[in-house]
Amino acid sequence: MTSTDDRSPTNPLPVTAPPWTLADWQTAPANRWTFHHLREVVPTAQVFRGDDGRRPLPRGPDLDLDDVPVALTSGGTTVAAILARSSTDGFLVLHRGHIVIERYLAGMAAHQTHVLMSVSKSIVGCLVGILADRGALDTDDLVTRHIPELKVSGYAGARIRDLLDMRSGVRFSEAYLDPDAEVRLLEQVIGWAPRVRPELPNSMYAWLCTLSADGSHGGPFSYRSCETDVLGWVCERAGGARMPDLLSELRWRRIGAEQDLDAAVDPAGGVMHDGGLAATVRDTARFGLLLAERDDDERHRRLDDALRHHRDPAGAAVAGLVRRDLARLPVLVPARGRAGTAIARGGATDAASQPARARRDVGVARGAVR
Repeated sequence: MTSTDDRSPTNPLPVTAPPWTLADWQTAPANRWTFHHLREVVPTAQVFRGDDGRRPLPRGPDLDLDDVPVALTSGGTTVAAILARSSTDGFLVLHRGHIVIERYLAGMAAHQTHVLMSVSKSIVGCLVGILADRGALDTDDLVTRHIPELKVSGYAGARIRDLLDMRSGVRFSEAYLDPDAEVRLLEQVIGWAPRVRPELPNSMYAWLCTLSADGSHGGPFSYRSCETDVLGWVCERAGGARMPDLLSELRWRRIGAEQDLDAAVDPAGGVMHDGGLAATVRDTARFGLLLAERDDDERHRRLDDALRHHRDPAGAAVAGLVRRDLARLPVLVPARGRAGTAIARGGATDAASQPARARRDVGVARGAVR
């Protein structure tokens, strides 16, 4: 978990909050503090961890990766250099369920939640799989079966599967440097940026209904954060509960979390599904561990079937919302935009040579490589 400026354990943050505004809280230097104080920056809802006790993450032998070489297209470097360059706030590695590295930098503490950015998408994607397994929805359902309000939008005719694979034909630009891009307008709608377009609604759901079509559904993959926001809305309708309650019941209570999950909400109280969740580093590792272990029982095998890997007509793998080949390939779940969180799972050699029960290597980093 990181923000976007360079720092080190010898350069801790001040005890008091640094100056920040709604216009700059997501950029350096403000995000050194805001990303792990989300509750104090934007409105959030509580996602209850439950009363069943936390899942132990026992300590394993300490592993020193600092000097391990890493080959990049720009040249060779080391793990320590990457952590410094990416302004990492928290870094944790599990090996077979044991913590072998846990590090916090620049003022972050183990008990603090850190904004997950686009790893939020994978958590919401898991809810879709669970609800599909329960028969509450089918991934071939039309989105408008669950959300008839979207019949007037570009989502008319789209299937849930199209959203999972980010292959709807909806017009949505992720060009962060364009102030008129839909991703930037969305930030104004949810209250993550100053409102310079007063005509925009105060509800993310109302705004999603205004998105237009730009092509046919089921076409080429294109990264659209709005797809997850619609999926979250679908989950609420299919599950019959608001997202904070669904997340608690279907996911957060079940990973053995040690802290509640935070969920950023818009002025109307809707959760920002595509990047507004915040969790501790350890609980993020517990989520990754659940996915790494999912072949261990029938329930997880059914989830895997519900989220089976799809391919486009040309045979190229589609970068779906949930990395559904997580147990078979080395996987990185990328962060949203310029900063956020990544979960890495295992390695190709390990995955190929060892049974699923032994493949419990999960790495979590909160950060952004510039």
